[in-house]
Amino acid sequence: MQKQPITVLHDWGRLIHQSLKEEKPAFLELLARTKAENPWFTEVFQKQALTYWAEHLHADHLESWLKDRVTTSSPKKIALILAGNIPLVGMHDLVSCLATGNRVLVKLSSQDRRLLPYLVELLGKVDAEWSGRVQFTTERLGDFDAVIATGSNNTSRYFEYYFKDKPNIIRKNRSSVAVLSGEETDEQLEGLCRDMLDYFGLGCRSVSKLWVPKGFDFGRLGDILEQQKSLTDHNKFGNNFHYHRTVLLMNQIPFTEIGPLLFLEKEDNASALSTIHYSYYSELEMVAEKLKREEENLQCVVADQAYQEDLRWATIPFGTTQNPALNTYADGKNTIDFLSSL
Repeated sequence: MQKQPITVLHDWGRLIHQSLKEEKPAFLELLARTKAENPWFTEVFQKQALTYWAEHLHADHLESWLKDRVTTSSPKKIALILAGNIPLVGMHDLVSCLATGNRVLVKLSSQDRRLLPYLVELLGKVDAEWSGRVQFTTERLGDFDAVIATGSNNTSRYFEYYFKDKPNIIRKNRSSVAVLSGEETDEQLEGLCRDMLDYFGLGCRSVSKLWVPKGFDFGRLGDILEQQKSLTDHNKFGNNFHYHRTVLLMNQIPFTEIGPLLFLEKEDNASALSTIHYSYYSELEMVAEKLKREEENLQCVVADQAYQEDLRWATIPFGTTQNPALNTYADGKNTIDFLSSL
């Protein structure tokens, strides 16, 4: 008898949790090899990504996400072209494809080529039919029915042209911002620091711009960030930090060094790695108007819930950017609806 999707996915999450808990030599070797191939993927951040999936592939989360969803009776082959900016960034697309009954052709990023095959191997221990619907390839994509591709603004133009005759979701660069009142609790500021620094700030959900009220005191935020100063000991992050610091000094561009980050007063939402932009506001209305204009380029807006109405945006709480619900979709494009429409 065929297992229900929620049962398979729940059991898959249980095996991921078990791998994290047991830390067998093969699992630890996987983490070490992944880090050796991509130093941005530290063991801490790999475990953070794995823990997210161990927790979210649970019946409670899955029920609320997949309730009333019907598995397709005519499976399609979905091509996934994955990014490699943070660990397992393409896992949500893979789970969505499998949960809707489709087959998947996965083109991995060279920056993240071990973790997802490992998880599919675990899936095979739960249900071989499910894992058998996943095919990994390093070759040029061949026969498929639809495609979900994630890349930069440059590669997205190529994707849009190349896949123009196929049903597609093409994802581009996006940024995330936070709007502060100046009255945040220490817990909220600690959460903001995670939003800026988890995965070294490499995710599209990583906060790279702050809106702060005039007269905002960075002191309390600085006290918390100073505790993360050791991030600059990481070779690649440290190189970025010192490079940008040197460039700013040489060009006499004002900045404030706080812990492992360089803060610049600048309008752009997207900031260079190890830097954070900020702008002052006098009225929330001006921030709301700016967010509206930038809507197509934004992934998350972090703020106290009390600001939602004024900002006219579905804000998320501090400290939650890397812990989205399963029904939160990248770029606001509902993957399950897209797959169900094929």
